[in-house]
Amino acid sequence: MFLPQIDDNSPKTKVTQLVEQFRNAILTQELSKSEKLPSVNELMRTCSLSRDTVVKVYNELKAQNLIIASPQKGYFVAENNKRLLLVLDTFKAYKEELYASIINHLPDDYEVELVFHHYNVEVLESVLNQGLPRCSACAVMSFDHPNVPILLSKVPKERLLIIDWNVRMKEAAFVGQDFENALLENLETQKEKLAKYTKLIYLYPKHTYHPATSIRYFEEFCKNNQVDYEIKTDTDIKVQQGEMYLLVSDRTMALLLNQIQEKKLKIGQDIGILSYNETPLKKYVRNGISVISTDFKEMGKQIAGWTLNNRHVNLTIPTEIILRESL
Repeated sequence: MFLPQIDDNSPKTKVTQLVEQFRNAILTQELSKSEKLPSVNELMRTCSLSRDTVVKVYNELKAQNLIIASPQKGYFVAENNKRLLLVLDTFKAYKEELYASIINHLPDDYEVELVFHHYNVEVLESVLNQGLPRCSACAVMSFDHPNVPILLSKVPKERLLIIDWNVRMKEAAFVGQDFENALLENLETQKEKLAKYTKLIYLYPKHTYHPATSIRYFEEFCKNNQVDYEIKTDTDIKVQQGEMYLLVSDRTMALLLNQIQEKKLKIGQDIGILSYNETPLKKYVRNGISVISTDFKEMGKQIAGWTLNNRHVNLTIPTEIILRESL
């Protein structure tokens, strides 16, 4: 029978020590599904604990859905403790595709707890503190903030997967996309089409959280090919014929399309558009908006695979251009 050990020199309370030991034993399957736990009296006697302490431990484990109480019989490991804490940034159309892919590639008995951090480190910290105790695995969509690696370093390495953008934590598993070389390489594949435009403009508004490192690779492409270019950070867009726009925000795309319509310019001839991240509607807008995008269905499949196999991965999902009439 599994019996936890109390460390009298630990700064953690006895309740916290026991809860953590039971939780780890359950999540690592040292304690199997439906296995009976020590009775309150047994735990009191073997660990020299008060009844109040033991009851607090079992109540906390019940609150985390790790154990169940059966009247007159005792405490047992819950049948289902398979739960993924999925922390995304914000809700967008392509995130729905990612989420659906994860669900589709997990068994029916696996639960996914979906939450959003909205690029707020305090929200992320709260989400991790509340969600980790009741989840066996944690997949987090990271973002560029100095406190993010600090927060993620507190998650047990074997339970953490960083998704979409790597915060350079070498010891953590990673499944995501490349926002740097992939941009340069994909632009190179379309340089003949891009050559018909007199100027390439990267619309990188101040409100975006798209990795800023991508700017350098856009500039490198333009310099390598001697193309006039501009990095525009405000949304005061004044569209001119002969320009091509790289967009990271669908909000700025709406502003751009309004001006194009007002000036009666033809997309793909007078004006070029290349938008980040494929969504279901982009293939239908104005005869099709060209996109540079990773495969979010494949990303979801790989996240599900990591969740089930608990293996270390370092996988970059390819990013490709889907060519349509707008380029």
